[in-house]
Amino acid sequence: MSGLGQLTGEQTGQLLRRAARPVAAREQDAPVRARDAAGSLSGAVEQGTPSGAGGQGASGGAHGPELPEVAGGAASGHAWGAGKLDVARAVESAATAVFPRVVNPRAEGATLVWETDVDCSWRVRCHTVPARLAIGKHVAERAGTGFGREHRADLSGLPPGRYHCEILVTDRSGLWARDDNGGPGHVVPVEGAEAAAVVPAEDDFQRVKGVGPKISALLHQAGITTFEQLRALSVEELAAILHPAGIGAERLAKQDWIGQAAALAAEERRAVPERHTFTLTVTADSGTREVLNCEIRHHQTDDVSRVRGWDAERLLAFIGERARLRNR
Repeated sequence: MSGLGQLTGEQTGQLLRRAARPVAAREQDAPVRARDAAGSLSGAVEQGTPSGAGGQGASGGAHGPELPEVAGGAASGHAWGAGKLDVARAVESAATAVFPRVVNPRAEGATLVWETDVDCSWRVRCHTVPARLAIGKHVAERAGTGFGREHRADLSGLPPGRYHCEILVTDRSGLWARDDNGGPGHVVPVEGAEAAAVVPAEDDFQRVKGVGPKISALLHQAGITTFEQLRALSVEELAAILHPAGIGAERLAKQDWIGQAAALAAEERRAVPERHTFTLTVTADSGTREVLNCEIRHHQTDDVSRVRGWDAERLLAFIGERARLRNR
């Protein structure tokens, strides 16, 4: 790799997948190899072979990596992966590969605007909690049609809030790039969120036993400023945020910072009523105006329910359960 520019892990993964070669079968032991191949490919999927947002397959597709083909249903060796990677070929392609760049991303009202240095397709994912966006979760998604160099993602149809956005762009060759503003995402305010953000509510995280100024700073950097937000995280999400401080899931579970935050949040709520927000998306036949299906999302938990047709009873039951209104 001497003389090549520095590559990110995502770029290296793309080049390795694109350079991977199909494995030739060995005729004399094909029956054994076929069983090995089937089992190992299945195991690879179960163990979390990378897929999804922006990934590249060996064929250069833009919707996630593809497992290498096994010619004739057989692999060339007992060990999974034998003969599939061609590192020399990947190094050769690294010398000439040019990944697309996101240029000048900015918010114009409720629209995220940016350019790319080459023609690209794009997808934007966003979340109101940047820590969740950082681990791949999102509450809304937008995608472009076709290729171009000027791009706009309109979020104006979303509920009011501050949305942290991640941009994924893919050029015509299938190489892709991600821009999440170094972690917290690009902030896009929707419908008056600016006014709500003038005086942000903040809780003193040092009231949680074991939390000091450094941990508080990491939480604030990730957009977590209240006990309510802290208690809504899973142990894995919190561990991802606090990774720079060397704090793992085991310690978090032992000290129960999330449980402490939940208790403090309940203490501070007192008689203040809870606020729950939902988004209802209805798909209807434009000719008959018949409702085909509905999707309702609870923003506080990110839970979703999908209903065929118009079933008000099921929709209201979902709202009642998530907002704890069953006794009212």
